[in-house]
Amino acid sequence: TEHVLETHGGVSRDLVTELKFDSEKLVSQSNYEGDGEEQAQKIIQTYSDLSKVLRSCSKVPLSITSVQGVSPVLRNTDLFPQAEYQVGRAKKMAFPSPSSSAPPYVKAHELVAHFEMSGKWPEDVRAILRLKTAFYLALKEELESMHITA
Repeated sequence: TEHVLETHGGVSRDLVTELKFDSEKLVSQSNYEGDGEEQAQKIIQTYSDLSKVLRSCSKVPLSITSVQGVSPVLRNTDLFPQAEYQVGRAKKMAFPSPSSSAPPYVKAHELVAHFEMSGKWPEDVRAILRLKTAFYLALKEELESMHITA
């Protein structure tokens, strides 16, 4: 590396500093035992349950036709899935409760929701934004009626 930088980049060897990364140490300090497969399966099951709930929402103006997972954990490619946290009294979910101490970083698991088609959208951009807001509020109210924090 030093030779390439000196020959092709004109960087002298005394300006090059070597940094070493010990990946074994990082892997051994993970928050959970095992290879992460168990945590990934719990998150995938939670995603499956959430997608069923979203598709069953009937009080929203447009029905949700499908929900697709985008996050690496939902594609079984995440090396370190988020550890599980206790929420409320007896339920376990992959999110910390507001009153508990949370880790410095909690991964968000992204998904894409597809809605049914409609030709009744207005032409005005502001009107579309208001309709989207009304839709999100209706979805929030329905989820809260099912005791799901949204």
